[in-house]
Amino acid sequence: STSRIAIPAFTGRAPRTTFEVTILRADFKDSTMIVSALGADAGGSALELALAKARHCIAEAQGVIVRTEGDGLVAMFPARPGGSHAERAFRATQCILLIPRPGSDSVAETAFRCGLESGMVHGSGVEIHGLPLHIAARLQALCAQTGRDALVGPTAYGLASHASELEAVGDYALKGIRGRLHLYALVKKDRNAREKTDA
Repeated sequence: STSRIAIPAFTGRAPRTTFEVTILRADFKDSTMIVSALGADAGGSALELALAKARHCIAEAQGVIVRTEGDGLVAMFPARPGGSHAERAFRATQCILLIPRPGSDSVAETAFRCGLESGMVHGSGVEIHGLPLHIAARLQALCAQTGRDALVGPTAYGLASHASELEAVGDYALKGIRGRLHLYALVKKDRNAREKTDA
């Protein structure tokens, strides 16, 4: 008799792996109020333009959009040659914080609130799961309570605290996260300072 070799069926999916990333979660501040003030068409267009600018900031820092949901987006920064993934996420966030809030008279009022954390995720492509996604979402939501535009988790801080100005904001218990985390605020650079840095 002839022996047969079983060949596994091709599923079309990349193998799932575990890898380290920094996650950035950015959501609009008060999108409903923006649309109410500007009108549905103008407000919607203004929000889309701000989102497009945020996507550009992420692409410039070699980040990858994981998904766009509701009033914001989720991006990941995988390890790449030439710089820490957390440093690149911080750079993208500094860029996003310079996007002005639609309808505001002040360019100093940013459009987004951001949460960042680093750690191990599991998945393939942009289909990923892991604790950093949950922490980044909790930090973004906590921004309003703390009066901050961008909050950074302890792991991201440990990887790239030298790369940007950060301020300690204290220990917080986050829903669904065991224990209390020591959090930091990313201090927004003014536009002139960033242009000098990038020159």
